[in-house]
Amino acid sequence: MISFKLYYENTTWKSGGQHWGQVGDHEFYIGNVIKAAEKLPVASISPNEFKPNITDQSTVDKHAAVMEAGDWDWDKEPILAQEAWVDDKGVQQPPSAMDGNHRVAAAQQAGVKEIKVRWVDDLLEELIEQGDSDTVRPVSKT
Repeated sequence: MISFKLYYENTTWKSGGQHWGQVGDHEFYIGNVIKAAEKLPVASISPNEFKPNITDQSTVDKHAAVMEAGDWDWDKEPILAQEAWVDDKGVQQPPSAMDGNHRVAAAQQAGVKEIKVRWVDDLLEELIEQGDSDTVRPVSKT
C-alpha cells in the first residue's frame, strides 16, 4: 500500500466536496471520491486520533453545537480518511481526513467519543490506476 500525505496549502475548501485536494503527487476531485467511497465499509474511531486542518472556525462551531445536542447523524456523513502513516523521516503521522476536517474538529470540540469513517487509502490507489481525468490528475511540477 502506498502511504499518502495530504497537502492543504494548494486546496481551497468548498462544502460538499466540490473542490480538488492534493494527496502526494496527485490531485483528486473530492466530490467524485465521496461518491466512489460510498461502497466502502464504515468504521469507528476516536476523533482525537486526528489532527484536523480547518479553514473556517464558524463551520466547526455550528457543527459542534449540533453534535453537542446529539443531533448529528454520523451514518449519513462518515469522514473520508487515510490511515496513520510514517513520513519520509520515519515519524508516525496521525490519520488524515481527506473530507471532513471541520466535522472532525467539531467532534473534538463537542467531546464526541467516536466518529464514523471510511478508510480511502486503497480507493485512492484504484482511482489513480483507473486514470479518470475528471477524478484524478497528476500534480504539475511547475
